[in-house]
Amino acid sequence: MPFGELSALASCESSGLSVDDWVGHLPELLGGMPGRDGRSLQLRLGLDLRKAAKHKQRVIGAKLDLRKAFDNVSPRLALAVAEALGMPADVVAMLESFYDKLQRVFGTAGRTDSEWVRAEEGGLLQG
Repeated sequence: MPFGELSALASCESSGLSVDDWVGHLPELLGGMPGRDGRSLQLRLGLDLRKAAKHKQRVIGAKLDLRKAFDNVSPRLALAVAEALGMPADVVAMLESFYDKLQRVFGTAGRTDSEWVRAEEGGLLQG
């Protein structure tokens, strides 16, 4: 779990909040929460497909490859959405500070640059 996520989790726990406290009212939000992982999504889809077949309803679907999705998400916009969904203000502030001060080192073919550079809107960290 990345440092930013660990810090956010610690901040939520120290304030007596769990992630489910501020996103629990959004059942369609999946990812990063117990019972809302990729497997949960597959199970939900399977149940929906069975229900549609039972009631002879048409099913329309699409698959979207989001391999680089997080690289294209603005941290500022993501935090604005998280705040609108009810993320505690102290967690938002901590993550804003983390991304504002973020530095990266670049590399290729097994070699890295010797200097760290300030990251300008480089997407959301993951992994």
